[in-house]
Amino acid sequence: MSFVTSADIQKGSWGYVKVDKDDKPKFVPLGDAVTIESITTNIENNEITLLLSCEYLGEKKWTEIPREKLTDYSLLQDLAKIGADVTRKHFDLFVDSLRLQEHSMNQSGVGTEMVYSNVGWKNITCTDCYTGLNSTELCFRADTIIGNYNARYTGNLKIDSMGRYDIWRKMVLNYVIGHTALEIVLLAGLSAVINGLIATKTTGENPIIHICGVSGSGKSTGAILAASTAGEPYDGSRTIIDAYRKVNTQNSVYGSWSATANAVLNTCSGNHGYPIILNELGKYLSKDMTSLIYNMSEGTDKKRLNQRMGSYQLEGFSTTIISVGEYSILNRCASKADGLKIRVLEIDQQLTYSAEQADTIKSICRENNGHAVPMMAQYIIKHGGNQMVLDLYNKNRKTLLENWPKTPFAERFVSKFPALFLTTADLAEKALNIKFSREAIIDYFLSHERVNGQNRNSAATSYDMIIEECRIHYTNFHSENSLAYSKEVWGAIKKVKRTLPNGKQVVSEYMIRPSIVAKILAEKGFENISTCIEAWEQAGVISRDKDRPTRSRKIGPKADRSEDVYVFYVFAGEEDSMDKEERNKPNTTKPRSLSPSLRMLLQDSDDDDEDKDKEKGDGNISVTQDANHRRNR
Repeated sequence: MSFVTSADIQKGSWGYVKVDKDDKPKFVPLGDAVTIESITTNIENNEITLLLSCEYLGEKKWTEIPREKLTDYSLLQDLAKIGADVTRKHFDLFVDSLRLQEHSMNQSGVGTEMVYSNVGWKNITCTDCYTGLNSTELCFRADTIIGNYNARYTGNLKIDSMGRYDIWRKMVLNYVIGHTALEIVLLAGLSAVINGLIATKTTGENPIIHICGVSGSGKSTGAILAASTAGEPYDGSRTIIDAYRKVNTQNSVYGSWSATANAVLNTCSGNHGYPIILNELGKYLSKDMTSLIYNMSEGTDKKRLNQRMGSYQLEGFSTTIISVGEYSILNRCASKADGLKIRVLEIDQQLTYSAEQADTIKSICRENNGHAVPMMAQYIIKHGGNQMVLDLYNKNRKTLLENWPKTPFAERFVSKFPALFLTTADLAEKALNIKFSREAIIDYFLSHERVNGQNRNSAATSYDMIIEECRIHYTNFHSENSLAYSKEVWGAIKKVKRTLPNGKQVVSEYMIRPSIVAKILAEKGFENISTCIEAWEQAGVISRDKDRPTRSRKIGPKADRSEDVYVFYVFAGEEDSMDKEERNKPNTTKPRSLSPSLRMLLQDSDDDDEDKDKEKGDGNISVTQDANHRRNR
């Protein structure tokens, strides 16, 4: 024992020992004994917690305290709540009586254990009890730790396994495999294990999959399926009373958007391998989700205050996030930055083909769950760990990129979604004995790329938005022979007949004042006008001087001087909605013409639909068909 004290515990009491006049030790009781039931050390923050018990009116009571409270008189309040017989007068002696018990328990190892409150992958330093040497072990923090380490989960997620894995697997084989969109959703849940392990050496980001669609499209079924890989999917929280009558709250990984941004990030924090499902996007109250999506993708969290009002940073998180809602999550973002679109994969199509399929998936997932994620982790630890997974991921990524369409941010998209999902499918086949439809999954992502790849460059898309705004507000423009009707003049329209070196036929020039362009871009959420200008120039849709992105032009037939304006081309094949004959029509009746990028997507969709008609359907709706349906809707 490393300290000297007169405190002692004898015959169910705590007190101290004194020497009487005959030089004999005599125990002086001061109160009924308070016993340390257990000592736990959190392997994530090294905080030590003591579970104390005492008798009060013949009934046993418990309280849990951080060990640091042994130096604080506030401990007396915690003890008074359970009826402990302790006073301020002898506080130091009482604390020494606890320290004596603590020393004895640490010596014997009885009643001491290691615990953790976060989930997923962690490298843990272990000390060999025989050699005293330290080694680092790769472990996975599930309901019980997987790896060469002994520790227990004390967090608030319901991640213990339930029911039977063979029943869950049979359901997957019969009702999920062969239906590509559902396979993608299931892989999204399993991919959290993979991304949690290798994210720091690959993209460094968390993929966000948003399942959207009308009621009855199967989006809730998909979310429950993904959640069942990790634990029991249920709404809300459950109250659990443990053996020490302590009330605990348990949450499912199947969570809700009904929270603040800080609460959502707190749900994610400390997660390095379990999927996060956020249901009912409509319940999220903030109008602009831009900042939250960036933080979720990057796995960052704000600094918080601990119990001593000191600032500390949580673990961060590396996982896969699955969102569910009726509408696009990107439409909830004011920003149209390129990086935002590449962070989210939206699945907007029918996931289930019948009520029977949906009901079967949900009922089996609610009774048989929590097996797949730990099984994936256990296989990885036994078969090569981080390097094995990383090698497989890099192989898949390289193969995909060699055959991928040359679209904006293609490399980043492949790294974030197809390469991760294929790696997950390969490992799941070995760890779970579930063979996913590999070729169909690749085709799914290729179809997604054909529909969305070119539009991923929001800087290029800004041209379409500017032209559309100008057509809507055509009364704000002068033409060659007439003045604008509105008081606010945006610029002028000039009919031309010109062939550019690339062969495109220019039929009009929109000359727009810089302040108007900046205003439109700001309203549409484009953060960097320089990026947009660069994209316009690369696409050949503006005329500019060598030293600046504008040209000097006279605005209107009566202008007596030139001014700097952006000059945008409008090409043959686009319906020019600013004809002189239409100037007397109200704005509300003005027909809008299709943007060049939208025309291209529609043409691609028509081609894909013709090909699809030649094939036998399997109950799925293709990404391209669904995109075409949304446009027509």
